Amino acid sequence: MDDKKKFHLWWLGQSGYLLLWKGQKILIDPYLTDSLTKKYADTKKPHIRVSERVIDPSLLKNISIVTSSHNHTDHLDKETLIPLIKNNPGIKFIIPEANRDFVSDRIEMPKEFPVGLNDGKTISFVSATACTNIRICQCIRQPQKLTPRTPRWPSSAAR
Repeated sequence: MDDKKKFHLWWLGQSGYLLLWKGQKILIDPYLTDSLTKKYADTKKPHIRVSERVIDPSLLKNISIVTSSHNHTDHLDKETLIPLIKNNPGIKFIIPEANRDFVSDRIEMPKEFPVGLNDGKTISFVSATACTNIRICQCIRQPQKLTPRTPRWPSSAAR
């Protein structure tokens, strides 16, 4: 897909998405292996994927950004992330700052590698084709409908 004027979004199974916009490919919480199925195969609580694997993570190229929202394996999968990072030099890995030590250990990378964000922090990555702004919002513990009037709603999301 070379259409830089449209926003494209693909569900990758579980809670993972691939976003393509303005030439940038962004992976959100990718879980592209069966690592949990293997880990829990002989237990009383086997893990079964919601969907079949859609792609081998080592086949994904030209990924600009990958994110992990939290430390559960289906959002921070070592078997997905290590080959993905290896095959995408220059990739930015965005995580909640509080998870830095855990993330670095899991993906076997220096602690400086992931880009950590805290509540309300915004970062920009500028490339030859686009500027990507990312903001992390504080987690809301109780179910709550988010609207533009909700204090934690990022103002840019309402536009």
